[in-house]
Amino acid sequence: MLFLTHEVPYPAVSGGTIKTWKLLEYFASRYILTLVCLNKGTNKDTEQEMVEKLQPHDYLSINHQRSRNLFALAGSYLTGSPMAVYRNHNNRLMVKTRALCKNTDLIFVDHYEMFQYVAKDCAAPVVLHEHNAEFLLWQRYAEKQSNPLKSWVLQRESRRVIGVEKTYAQRADMILAAPNDTDSLTTQGVPHDKFRPTYHLGDDTLLEQPPVVFHNNEKVVLYIGSLWWEPNIDGLCWFIENIWPQIVSKDPEVTLWVIGKTKDQRLKEVVAGKKGVVIKGFVDDLTPVYAAARLAIVPLRFGSGMKVKVLNFLYRGLPVVTTTIGTEGIELQNNKDVIIPEGDEDWSRQILKLVNDPELCSRIGQAGRELAERKYTWKKHLHDLQSFLGQL
Repeated sequence: MLFLTHEVPYPAVSGGTIKTWKLLEYFASRYILTLVCLNKGTNKDTEQEMVEKLQPHDYLSINHQRSRNLFALAGSYLTGSPMAVYRNHNNRLMVKTRALCKNTDLIFVDHYEMFQYVAKDCAAPVVLHEHNAEFLLWQRYAEKQSNPLKSWVLQRESRRVIGVEKTYAQRADMILAAPNDTDSLTTQGVPHDKFRPTYHLGDDTLLEQPPVVFHNNEKVVLYIGSLWWEPNIDGLCWFIENIWPQIVSKDPEVTLWVIGKTKDQRLKEVVAGKKGVVIKGFVDDLTPVYAAARLAIVPLRFGSGMKVKVLNFLYRGLPVVTTTIGTEGIELQNNKDVIIPEGDEDWSRQILKLVNDPELCSRIGQAGRELAERKYTWKKHLHDLQSFLGQL
């Protein structure tokens, strides 16, 4: 198997890298695996640690960093490629990878932007793994803009992305996507018979940890997320600016813990002067963090794919307050396994209700945990995945 991915997937700390790493561990035990990726800043020691753990037959990475900015956007228009494809294009890697394509039995493309490295005359079957319906992410982002020019640019990018996604889908022999993303892509004309379901799962070893004792906890609302990812930044800033003041004005004992690397200036500006918001930054061991909270929030306003952070909270047995976008691809029932507020006032009302009712936290948290254990574990999913690949 030749496995192509857009970054060094180790350490697996984000939703995307968790999925990629789980797949690589599984494939390395069943295939003669060649891993090819772009190195966007991972140091040599970490890269070596990854290779020692994975022990692939061969490993190829090339240093490559191209930021998401106006220069990249301009470059993407000059080359006629969506920005993600342009940003992940490397001529040296192209030459090396297309040679590898001719000497493999199966190609696994992790993220659509890596499909550019698959030689068109390659005889091996190709699997396209869609982490998200990328066009939909851009489309939803555009819909949230108040600036007409920015909205137009983002809508145009969405159209460029779906054009390339459809082209790659036509060349792929099989497409792996979450059920909600499959629906979105098929409405755009991608053949439905090529799809097989995949689930972007999290750290299901959290199921092995004991239940959270909510009665012992202070009134902590927990947020965990990659704070370089635009949907996360947007949702968290919206929550802190619009919902959080309503909560602390009615109950000053409530505290919001934000876990994740805070590189974005917008978040720092929104947090400034807000009572009860604690920016903890990156936390290596989340065990005590999960155990200390009353509930978790995932205030996404746009995005696509399944949300790994939601599943991690479910595995741990924390009640989750989120949006319909946060629950996409997961069969959750509102007010049973999860809380989905209706409007700004309901967000604050539901959170205040939970932080002041440990029994309710326990009931919803346990229901979500049981659902995750029943339907969304790696063992079952990887078994199903292998049966799909056996069809090629």
